[in-house]
Amino acid sequence: RGRNAPTMGRPWARVRQWTGALSVRLAGRRLRHEASYSIPVISPRDGSVLGDVPDMTAAEVDAKVRCGAACARSEWADPARVGERSAALRRVAARLRAQREDLARMETVDCGKTLAESLADVDMSADLFDYYSSRAGAVMAPARVAVPDPAFESWVHAHPVGLVACVTPWNYPLLQAVVKVAPALAAGCATLIKPSPLAPLSCLQLEATCQEADLPEGAVAVVTGGPPGGRADGAA
Repeated sequence: RGRNAPTMGRPWARVRQWTGALSVRLAGRRLRHEASYSIPVISPRDGSVLGDVPDMTAAEVDAKVRCGAACARSEWADPARVGERSAALRRVAARLRAQREDLARMETVDCGKTLAESLADVDMSADLFDYYSSRAGAVMAPARVAVPDPAFESWVHAHPVGLVACVTPWNYPLLQAVVKVAPALAAGCATLIKPSPLAPLSCLQLEATCQEADLPEGAVAVVTGGPPGGRADGAA
């Protein structure tokens, strides 16, 4: 690591725990990875290896999809529970702010942007969770639509669409994930994030943060792997 690169102790310890035995938690159980199915996470700042993440197989991705689809069919998606979802989004926002500096340093060494930019990204990510928390009730409420004939009534009822796939780029890994994930969660959907193999760490941390905020299993999940670095026939 270069002399001026930011340090944050051993932030990769958590990543290595996630992938130490190359296993991933799915629906309360653990699926094993073959040792050859992992890809290194390399910092663009100095070329140092930050850790490794699974290069998931198609079977492992399918398992995550099934877990997310089950969440999207659960009580989490009930339109009447929009208040509970709003509270969950506020908890995520609070946890993002609590880990602001560590998460920003992780983003900086993973994707190469300045620490000031990464701090701004974390702040905007927390603000987005709060925003969609505040708007969920109004957006999901039934809305009456005016029609010319007073003998008729017309209403629009919003319903979640199910499991949402969220593909994110390397240059704004956390923020671009949150832009997709927060409104989907507010609507009652479950989300499956596919981050760039070049910068997957903050999305993995977002998954952990949502679990720590007591979102249901499968509401926010991450699949990792694919080219560059991984196999073309895996998750990507």
